[in-house]
Amino acid sequence: MENSKHGFDNELPHKFSHAAVDTITKVIGLQASIWRLDDKNQEFKIIGSTENVSEEFANTASLEKENSVAGQVLRTGKIVAIKDISTAQKWKYKDENVAMRFRSAIVVPLKIKGETIGVLDVYFSEPNFIEPENNFSDLKLSEKKKVIDSFAYQIATAIRQLEGLDRISKVNQLISSELEIYEKLLERITNLAQNVLDCNRVSIYLIDKKSGKLELKANSQQVAHEFFEPGQGVAGYVYEQEKTVLVPDVNKFERYLETKDPYFTVKSMIGSPICLDNEIIGAICADMNQLDWFDEIDRETLEAIASQAAIAIKNYDLYHKAYQRQEMFISIGNTLNGEFFQNENDILKIIFHHARSLDMRYLSIALYDHKKETVHFVLTSFDDDKKGEKIEDKDGWQSRVRGTGKTEYIVQTGKSLLLDTNGLKEWRFSPRPGDRDFKFDEYPIAWLGVPMKVGDEVIGVIADYRYDKEFSKNHINIMEALAHYAAIAILNLRYRKVEIEKTKENLEKIWGINNLRQISWMEMGLKVTRSVCRIIVSAGDNRQLKYGTGFLISSNLLMTNHHVISSITDAQKTIVEFDYQLDFHRRLKTTRYRLETSLFKTNQALDYTIVGVDVNSSDVGLESWGYLDLNENADPLPGEYVNIIQHPNGGTKQIVLTANEVTKVDRKTIEYTTDTMPGSSGSPVFNDLWQVIAIHHAGSSNNQDIYWNQGILMSAIKSHAGTFWPNY
Repeated sequence: MENSKHGFDNELPHKFSHAAVDTITKVIGLQASIWRLDDKNQEFKIIGSTENVSEEFANTASLEKENSVAGQVLRTGKIVAIKDISTAQKWKYKDENVAMRFRSAIVVPLKIKGETIGVLDVYFSEPNFIEPENNFSDLKLSEKKKVIDSFAYQIATAIRQLEGLDRISKVNQLISSELEIYEKLLERITNLAQNVLDCNRVSIYLIDKKSGKLELKANSQQVAHEFFEPGQGVAGYVYEQEKTVLVPDVNKFERYLETKDPYFTVKSMIGSPICLDNEIIGAICADMNQLDWFDEIDRETLEAIASQAAIAIKNYDLYHKAYQRQEMFISIGNTLNGEFFQNENDILKIIFHHARSLDMRYLSIALYDHKKETVHFVLTSFDDDKKGEKIEDKDGWQSRVRGTGKTEYIVQTGKSLLLDTNGLKEWRFSPRPGDRDFKFDEYPIAWLGVPMKVGDEVIGVIADYRYDKEFSKNHINIMEALAHYAAIAILNLRYRKVEIEKTKENLEKIWGINNLRQISWMEMGLKVTRSVCRIIVSAGDNRQLKYGTGFLISSNLLMTNHHVISSITDAQKTIVEFDYQLDFHRRLKTTRYRLETSLFKTNQALDYTIVGVDVNSSDVGLESWGYLDLNENADPLPGEYVNIIQHPNGGTKQIVLTANEVTKVDRKTIEYTTDTMPGSSGSPVFNDLWQVIAIHHAGSSNNQDIYWNQGILMSAIKSHAGTFWPNY
């Protein structure tokens, strides 16, 4: 095997090596140094030395593999004795060592599984102390040699363990920063594991709960089997027995699945179970074309890697669920914002459908009429009812005037209410709120009600209860988000109906400014939308997602807000999506890229970030999306109008056209009245020539419910961006 697999540029072996040679001095009274073969397999460098070796010498000395005593030891694997350093032909640092009072030496190989990866030099203060031809017949010297041999073995073993730990830490770094689908992450883990174990191949198999088979999910090299039954082969045996197994000779292991592996002959193996939340979910296995290759150190190493693989799977699961949950909310938002509903029940059915998909079995929705102080129960479901039943004024669900139930309590307080069995008994729970005498078998173990509200206005309650488990904090957050979406949509419908009545007589008039535009103007607008993308940032270990908008300003540079991507670390955890929009047939398509963090410029005060895009991270060329024209010389005046292309709430791409009046302009910012939402941060603000004049970064309102938004002018950003500003 190649020595380059055992890198020497690791701080842990350095620290240990210094302690090891100090121990040699204390035990046998001799000075020593440890030389390690470098990653390029070309020369030796010192990674540990005793006090007589100067720091400058230790930091700069090197030995060529082909023309040194160390190289001789590397090739033969045997100890070499140097009778007189001052006259030894291949001893490179004669004068330096003599000055250190080193006159003779023995050079001992440091071996990992029979492979020499470095040497231990032990020095004597007198010449001619050792006879040539490794003559250690002197009793005292012979005893010292035994000690030195023991130290050499311990040093090599420790280096192997410490370098393994270093590589395992790299696996951990991968897990904490990786955003890719976990199959790719697992593949990278198998590659690192192959390097750490110095073996031919590492594979990860995970159980498929539907088929009951172990399925290949990642491998560092091609494998002959993609599936194993539990108990079959080393992977199946490890899964079944729930423990690590070493197989010195696969032909003597009765569970080994014989095969003519087309890639190489497997002679020994090791396998370790992958355990997630106290459940065995798979196995990681390594194999080698030499007998008895794996040992107890490999056992410890593979078990550590198996733990890391389990963390990777769990993290991905959390990330994937968070992503799906966020996509669901985006879907709800797009549906509720993109459709014109005729009645409130249509809105509630959409909310009901999504809630049911989240395993809310006993769901009910009630609306509250503040003028009449009345609760109206609208929709409900039981375990076998997935569509939802309209229950207004049905038996047990009659409207309730000035009631004192849980629903009224939530409406009055504006807060969610979570009850256990005892709390439900105190509230006199009934599956049918209007019938307290309704007979039922048992109380639920948990009941949850959340207000449908916008600001301080509560218009109703969504409730659910469970018999099998309690509600998690995550579940509460989801229900509160669904209720909030429902409240926004219903209030918008109510306001729209009022506005329609007010403006019926003026529908065909042109108010104020003339908003008519040429078709060519719209075509130009559609063209520039291609350069605008959705930004997804993984924020923190819990894999919550942060969304924003960005846009290309050159062939490989992207601009967004500092508060969207504030650091290189953020950029490393970011994906950008182009074409995340509904087409004519309302179909969604998208193209993803990663960022190139070697190109990075940010400023918190101006709230902008310019970062490179990795042009090789997608099969679609980045030039397909074009880039936008920045105009730092076109600051608008109050009363002019702007257009904004954005991904509101992290959803599909939308555009706000004209009648978005600029209300204020100062040295760095502009303010304008337009529609934006969270996720719009980083959107380009265009003038009527479709030139970018600002980047949207904030929104607010005053006490008179007048909403305004704020953008940072391109003229302000250019003065700071320097060489990152595009030169068209």
